[in-house]
Amino acid sequence: MLAGLAVLVFLAACGDPGGTTRPRSERPSSDLKYGCGAGGTFAPRDIEEGPEPSQEILDALHELRQTMDGAMLPEDGWRVVSEQGRTTTVLAPLGDSFASASFDKEGRGWKAAGWGDCKPRLEVEDKSVLRWAFTEGSHPPDAETTKLDVLVTEVECSGGRDIEGLVEQQVTYGETKIEVVLTAPRLKAGKNQGYTCGGTSPINYTLQLDEPIGDREVVDVSVYPSVEPVPGTRIP
Repeated sequence: MLAGLAVLVFLAACGDPGGTTRPRSERPSSDLKYGCGAGGTFAPRDIEEGPEPSQEILDALHELRQTMDGAMLPEDGWRVVSEQGRTTTVLAPLGDSFASASFDKEGRGWKAAGWGDCKPRLEVEDKSVLRWAFTEGSHPPDAETTKLDVLVTEVECSGGRDIEGLVEQQVTYGETKIEVVLTAPRLKAGKNQGYTCGGTSPINYTLQLDEPIGDREVVDVSVYPSVEPVPGTRIP
């Protein structure tokens, strides 16, 4: 499934030799864009408040659920999260994640173009979005601290490159949560070229905050819903 391109451009800080960067801008999480492969990108409000599918798409979903591959799709809870040209993408809660299905308009009906389980992942133009988790012994952090020790790894196919010194951070400070996104410059493949998807080893990184944590939760918003990546959290 092809990943949709996000329209969001992050203004992230550049890494210093010590592997620590300073957050320079804030952007509310409602402006973030997520994707499930093909079908474009969508905001959290689309998942939470998007319109219900038309009866024609609900009928197509019902037919899809009668197949062996589509039997895992839930019956209810569907929301339209993306409409691109003749393609409509819908999501519904599925356990602790979501189910996703895309349909192409054909004549007077709709044909299933792709479906499956989905963990919506943040998409940032020209950036590789990283996953992170607190290191052992660093959680829960002290209320007065402004430095967090975390482990960071790359999710996208990148040939197993070393991201040491490439990590950029984006931090949004709210009343109850501190939302963190870590990225690296995205590798650009040439014509007829690509990168292998072998796993990469996590690196140690110091997340430098502009203010003490207090009683707020520090969360990773690279996935939706956001998670508090306690030590031992599987990344990616």
